[in-house]
Amino acid sequence: MDRKKDMEQYIEEYRAERIRLKKMNLEAIRAKLQPLFKEKLKQLAADQLRKRRGSPEKAEILYLCRLLSSGYTESYESVLGLGGSLLFLDKRRSETYWCPEYLYNDLESDMEEVKKRLKKKFIRIEEYELLYLKQRLLEDDWEILEACFLELVSSAAPVLRESGLKTESVLKVMSGSYMEQLKLQGSLAVRPAGDKESVGGTEQAEVTKG
Repeated sequence: MDRKKDMEQYIEEYRAERIRLKKMNLEAIRAKLQPLFKEKLKQLAADQLRKRRGSPEKAEILYLCRLLSSGYTESYESVLGLGGSLLFLDKRRSETYWCPEYLYNDLESDMEEVKKRLKKKFIRIEEYELLYLKQRLLEDDWEILEACFLELVSSAAPVLRESGLKTESVLKVMSGSYMEQLKLQGSLAVRPAGDKESVGGTEQAEVTKG
């Protein structure tokens, strides 16, 4: 077996526990990510309003994309985008970089734990091997971010309603790797500003998973 794969298998239990703890803490993670997420969504809505002025086309898809390169550059940025049905082929789409920093606060200490565990079995651990395992932890963190995305969108829906941007009545919420086929996370019922039918009297809007 390739030694990297052997190492990956060796830390499976640690990764599983790490994911489990983060999933237990999803509400707190969302709360930390929410303020900057709202600001980024506000920027997207304003840019879409400018780009679609005079156009009959409406925004139909809100998407979050993983940048595989960000794990190597350690920027840990994702792309947040808003556009029409053509998605990446939509020349009027709007995109912005978003780094959910809170999600990665413990990444370096987690990697120290990985190294500590590996030293019990492996000798002369190479940097390229650690980088490979770091990408696996980042894959786990992306899974957590995707799990937060739909609720983040729901809580930030008033930003879209109050922007004046024309969207389809139901906005598709999608995620995946940038410039690849995205998967549908759910849909968001976008209501105009001032609509009294806000769900439960809260700031959240109605979302449907899948």
